[in-house]
Amino acid sequence: MSASPSEQILTRIAARRDSDVVDLPPLYDSIDPEKLDAVVQSLDDGHLSFTYAGFAVKVTSDGDVALSRRASTTWS
Repeated sequence: MSASPSEQILTRIAARRDSDVVDLPPLYDSIDPEKLDAVVQSLDDGHLSFTYAGFAVKVTSDGDVALSRRASTTWS
């Protein structure tokens, strides 16, 4: 079973910040994780974008997660 978009976001940001997931601010302060996962699952096309923990986050309809430092416009 693959990780949900919300789990991927937490794991990838923690790795980029060289920290543990528990050291990140609550994702819920930026977006409801359960609703995020449900919306992504229901998308036919497109993406969802928001900011969290100093990153711009983009989640596509197929569940891919792209992160960009807020000051940057390049997705990775």
